Amino acid sequence: MAAGRQECGVPATRQRPGEGWTVFGMGLNSAEKLLYKQHVEALTSMGMPRRDARQVAKQRLEQAIAESKATGFYGLGSIGAATLQDYRTSPKHAEYWEALQKEGATEEDVLEWWDLLEVERWLIRLDDRAHHLVAYKQRLSLGDTQEEAARFVWWTYPVFGVCTKPPAFPDDHTSVPLPEEVKNRVLSWTENAQLGGEFEALKAEAASYPTMNAYIRYLIGMGTI
Repeated sequence: MAAGRQECGVPATRQRPGEGWTVFGMGLNSAEKLLYKQHVEALTSMGMPRRDARQVAKQRLEQAIAESKATGFYGLGSIGAATLQDYRTSPKHAEYWEALQKEGATEEDVLEWWDLLEVERWLIRLDDRAHHLVAYKQRLSLGDTQEEAARFVWWTYPVFGVCTKPPAFPDDHTSVPLPEEVKNRVLSWTENAQLGGEFEALKAEAASYPTMNAYIRYLIGMGTI
């Protein structure tokens, strides 16, 4: 089970790109400045030296900005209400909206996720990828095959993405991404479990499920998350 809340997911001040400050030669607006600082603090809180944390935060922020610009959402600010309206009324999104609701996503979840800056969303995705890659490489170094290492990642971490994708492993129907819209709710539950001293017991319970996503879906269905 992945530990800790990713501080880079905390909503930052909404601001369109404009004249800002510079980090390692990057011109950043005030929202991106806050994201950078949050990311550095989150990395150092996990034991990374501050010098390294600054470099990693810079690299991820650069990539997040590039990905955001590629989507065309960079600088749009809060689009939660517009996205929810689109999900509810657009025929092309009807199937996905139905899938989201089956996964337990609420209108509030949609608003919260899509009210983040696109750069924030990409930082969260990049953080997830980094954690998954570390675990994947560690398992390979222990002698796992590529498939075994990938299955270990799915067993250990929640995996978020497009919930209408086919399973990652044909023999395991639970290996389907959780919708990103429920991510903040899952992170809040994880944080509360840690603060309440329940984390180790939940890890043991989760170990009996084929993937972490299967366990999360069970908890969502029970109303625990």
